[in-house]
Amino acid sequence: MTSQRLKLGWILLWFLPIICCQSLPPRGGLVAQVQKWATEIEDDMLTLTEDVLATQKVQQMFDSSLYQIQFKDGDQVANEVQNTLADYFVKRERALNDVAKAAVNAYDNFYLKDLGSLLPNQLQNLSFDVYFDSDIPSRYPEPLTYDTRYFQKVNVTRGCAKISDQVDRNSKDVIDTVAWTVDINKQYVANLMKDNYLKWQYFGSKFGLSYTFPGRPWTTNFVGFTKDYDPRLRPWYIAATSGPKDVVIVIDCSLSMEGNRFKIAKAVAKTVLATLTRNDYVNIVCARFSHWDETGKWHYYETTVLGCYKDQLIPASLPNRKSLSSAIDNLKAGGTSEMKRGFRKAFQLLRGSHRTGCQTIMIVITDGETTDGPKVRCSPGYYTRSGFVPGPICKYKWQTVIDEITAQNKITNPKARIFSYLTASKEESFAGQIACSNQGIMVKLDNTDNLISNMQHYYNYLASSSFQTEITWTAPYLDASGLGLTVTLASVVTSGRDENNETLGVAGVDVTLAEIEDLLQRYEWGTAYSFLINTDGEAIFHPRLKPSSELVDDPIFVSIDQLEMSHGRPKNFTDVRSEMQEGKSGSMHFSNCIRGIPKGDYEDGVDILQVPCTYYYRGITGSTYSFAFNLADSDKQDRYLRNLNKSVTLPTSFFTAVFDYDTLFGRERIPNGYKQLDIQRNNAQYNVPVSLVHSVFTLAPRSYCEPSRYFLQGNSTLITVSAHTFANSREVENRSCLNGGEFKGGVRATIQLTSLLEENWKQTLGITLRQTVKWVYIGVRNGVFRSYPGHIVHKGYDPVKRPWYLRSLTNPNKIAISTAYLDSAGIGKVITISKAIKE
Repeated sequence: MTSQRLKLGWILLWFLPIICCQSLPPRGGLVAQVQKWATEIEDDMLTLTEDVLATQKVQQMFDSSLYQIQFKDGDQVANEVQNTLADYFVKRERALNDVAKAAVNAYDNFYLKDLGSLLPNQLQNLSFDVYFDSDIPSRYPEPLTYDTRYFQKVNVTRGCAKISDQVDRNSKDVIDTVAWTVDINKQYVANLMKDNYLKWQYFGSKFGLSYTFPGRPWTTNFVGFTKDYDPRLRPWYIAATSGPKDVVIVIDCSLSMEGNRFKIAKAVAKTVLATLTRNDYVNIVCARFSHWDETGKWHYYETTVLGCYKDQLIPASLPNRKSLSSAIDNLKAGGTSEMKRGFRKAFQLLRGSHRTGCQTIMIVITDGETTDGPKVRCSPGYYTRSGFVPGPICKYKWQTVIDEITAQNKITNPKARIFSYLTASKEESFAGQIACSNQGIMVKLDNTDNLISNMQHYYNYLASSSFQTEITWTAPYLDASGLGLTVTLASVVTSGRDENNETLGVAGVDVTLAEIEDLLQRYEWGTAYSFLINTDGEAIFHPRLKPSSELVDDPIFVSIDQLEMSHGRPKNFTDVRSEMQEGKSGSMHFSNCIRGIPKGDYEDGVDILQVPCTYYYRGITGSTYSFAFNLADSDKQDRYLRNLNKSVTLPTSFFTAVFDYDTLFGRERIPNGYKQLDIQRNNAQYNVPVSLVHSVFTLAPRSYCEPSRYFLQGNSTLITVSAHTFANSREVENRSCLNGGEFKGGVRATIQLTSLLEENWKQTLGITLRQTVKWVYIGVRNGVFRSYPGHIVHKGYDPVKRPWYLRSLTNPNKIAISTAYLDSAGIGKVITISKAIKE
């Protein structure tokens, strides 16, 4: 792509040709007739495009405008971003440390004064100034007020308890924890007062409840029941309490496990999987073997490894955990209790080259039965004169299996610690002995109720064996309360009341990826773009990835090499990635940088262009992330429109939130504004409120100096009045983002220049053409979007990210025609015809 830059220019066309079967010509002339129709449609579209878009006129309008040129220093920009992000994270680390200290002080004070002896035996009898519950409407922390920082109703003065369905709400541990955690609330409030942009703050207890601030009703499912939430299974809790480890789960898949026992086994295995992080290695062994039945029929079974690799441990990444969980669901009990081969395979996996080499853990799930019943025979049987004699029922000598475990563990380094789970059985000997002999614990499980609490010994071991004093950064995950892709700063909370340093739980403070994206995008200009990676070289944020706000499941991250390289070019980009992984700072110039430009929707693929560029990269102090800016050589200077001459007569520009002009505040600040718009609420052609008198403009987050403030402003009328006043001012823009400006340079000039198109649009569309053309609009790379007829455009709309914009970006010299799609304004299915305007 040349240094020419995409500017604007699109119309939206609702066009649906219908061909009647009766009008078709004879078969011989069909091809010619279809060709004729295609030519006629093409001619009509070309005429329509020039008549409505008037691209030549628009191009001349921009060509004749004056531009401000600003020279950019990539190193200076990167250093400024680095300092901004470092300050951002330092504030949150301080908030987290303060929450952790407050939790310790609250706990120690509670037990020092023996306040637990004064509490009731029933949770519901706790006083209302102590106990607020996210699951019980009568215990909500009223009043609840909608807050744009959290996208829901909350109480910013009180926290709230959320108790897992897996725990006994009336246990003394739960009641005591609810009582003492309320004293953390003062610190929560103080933190929010210091940093108005803080997200969720919380403390997760080892007993399966959390105390979250601000207080809120919990998320419900489709039938209105609150969703279960156990902090011990959340990524932030696991990351803080569990260091890197190698885990093999051995499941007894024999026939005796059929039914409830196998249901329990599957639940345990999936629960263990849920406690693993991307820093762990794991695999699962289904132990069993073939046998005959009582009729002499042979049943084939074998010990299998469930992971995608059968001879090694695999990283416990999200896709691998999902794959293993699916494999567990597909298991069916059957075969003999041939555990010896299963353990031999399990230890081979633990000794393989693919592992962390830190902690070695084996989870064994069995019923410990010495026989699988009359259907499992160890020989085919034989016939006598009296009839068929079945083979003997298989009976197992567990001591030989125990000897095998002992021998295998002797040559394993570090030695495996074995946790055994006995499923609905009284045969404790085997499961108990292998746990006790290998520094583990045996737990009897009769059902899947309170599974997390019944497995607490396992979690306690993980927390005690990987005691961490430093703050832990989680991998990005989807927030359970709806804030999108989130990173948590987490810290283990331990009490020093005694020499054992008792683990109380984990404190956490959330950071949304949307906030980091906004901080990075604030400094973008021209074709320059930014991206964020972790220490594994995986892309956390990149313009070619789906925005974090659009994700519906925890993401699977790809290597940054896949996004910044094509067929091994540029060859030395791997040096940039390596230095970023190490948190280093620097810059590198390449003559053949890869620019992947989406062709439209995500499924449409990308066009690969090569341009000379420079990567400016920095590590983010105190975190596991690094960011980089990719600056094409043409981005060394930024051009944006200068203010229009005051002698130019401009129509009034109206912001898209048209009904804000009819509010008390709107009418006071902009008298007659709503009357001038002349909104038609029931126009039959549109089915949405429109103004046929005026076009409207909207501003994408990229138009603002601080996008997060725009999103967090809950008062829509304030946004509308501010944007309207700014857009219609004829004063010279003398404030930039660096000296307190609200909007980026050139935004006002773009709004005012595009307002000159309004009269032409009104005259061109008229009444007749409006039957076919519904919207005509223009989108500019600085985020300005103007459309006619005037209608409401949703907050956050960014023309630069729309498929019609991207489609024209990849074909700047052609007219681009979209496939049919649902219009974002709500008028149904439409087709877009677009044409690029160049700078």
